[in-house]
Amino acid sequence: MADTDDRPAPAVLAEAANILNASQPGPGSPVVHTVAQYLKDLSFENPRPFARQKERPEPDFDIVIGVHSRRGSEANDYMVEFSMRAEARSDDATVFLAELIYVGCYILENIPEENIEPILHLQLAPLLFPYARQILDDAVQRGGYPPLHVEVNAVNYVELYKGHLERKRREAAAATA
Repeated sequence: MADTDDRPAPAVLAEAANILNASQPGPGSPVVHTVAQYLKDLSFENPRPFARQKERPEPDFDIVIGVHSRRGSEANDYMVEFSMRAEARSDDATVFLAELIYVGCYILENIPEENIEPILHLQLAPLLFPYARQILDDAVQRGGYPPLHVEVNAVNYVELYKGHLERKRREAAAATA
């Protein structure tokens, strides 16, 4: 998708879905091959292990989710990085901090260039979420805390994609300045 894409978000999402669903299988039809999914990075920090044993209010949780995509080494190779960062704070101090990056590697064939990023961010990134969420929940539980249970519909992929486009616009403007 071009950096100047000003189409409404629902139109972008619908077009990305239509590209993958409209064609009949056969030569020249759009194809997405999943090559691999893997955990790239996982970190769990528990700086206050005795904080839960004292009479304290429930911690406040801050969960940040990000999606980044990039082209791989070959022409049709792409990677989607789904990141999650969960921080629990109590009394202005960190109770725990958990971070992960979960990656999907794909080969996209017969897809117009302007539709690749929307497909990566709006169609493929949501497929990584359940795996990333499970791994992060498991790490938090093994750290001695209840699971986070981030809801599927809590992630707004359209807004994440808009943020991605805005970052690209700023980087392009900075590069030309």
